[in-house]
Amino acid sequence: MIRTVAAIVVCLVSFAVWAQVSTTESGQFPILSVCEALSNRLKYDGQMVRIRAQNTGTTESSNLIGDHCSGSLLTEGYRWDWIISLASPGAGNTIHPINFRFDEASMRRVFLKYEQLRPQLKPHECLVITVTGLFETHEEWTWTRLGTPRGFGHLNGAMAQLVARTYDDVEVVPNCGM
Repeated sequence: MIRTVAAIVVCLVSFAVWAQVSTTESGQFPILSVCEALSNRLKYDGQMVRIRAQNTGTTESSNLIGDHCSGSLLTEGYRWDWIISLASPGAGNTIHPINFRFDEASMRRVFLKYEQLRPQLKPHECLVITVTGLFETHEEWTWTRLGTPRGFGHLNGAMAQLVARTYDDVEVVPNCGM
């Protein structure tokens, strides 16, 4: 009986220490909106950050979107949408050295929570995720044959990308983050 109780206590303490280290490590990075990150893109280029935003995706890409950003994003006359493409550390399309691996267990935890929250959404609410990763953008742009800047993600459509390390949370937000 004492061994069983001791084993349970060790497991609980181990989990608590792991959760605290995990939270502390991710917690040291600034939490930014898509609007903040892209408005100051060169400041955050090559930095670990946490982005909190709505997530959209298709079979070809996944993006964090900033629906309510003010102003336009212009580079050399090209107007960008307020989106950050999500990338994997091993995708081969990064521009900075990557010294971490993607935490797949974090994605599963957040996806399970997402699936639980989604049916409860009211019409004026949305789901917002927080993702920790390496923020990347170009300081100087190269151009495609079509005359568009070479960005990130599907069809080079994003001005920046977040190379995901962990999915931290998903939450319901009233008025879709307005």
